[in-house]
Amino acid sequence: MEKPEELRAFSRHRAEAYGPPGSLEHADFQSKAKTYRIGRTIRELRKAQNMTQAQLAERIGTQKSYISRIEKGADLQLTSLFKIFEHGLQTPVHLIAGDLIT
Repeated sequence: MEKPEELRAFSRHRAEAYGPPGSLEHADFQSKAKTYRIGRTIRELRKAQNMTQAQLAERIGTQKSYISRIEKGADLQLTSLFKIFEHGLQTPVHLIAGDLIT
């Protein structure tokens, strides 16, 4: 009978896949994870307000495709982030900042 492969802790798997904590690879992974989380938060808030991507885009003066990219975790710019939360979703950034950056 064959012996099963050794089980690895998640932290060990993550370090092998994305580099050890403190490395550039790990920092890049963490940055992308936070950007993705921000995009998901925007999507959830938008949907909770029964708003389409096109409606949100119109409120902040951009294109629907840009909102779509942000919600997928790409192409996020800080100036756009403030516009989306403050003007588009009428949600002060300070109310959710802790959840987004931790």
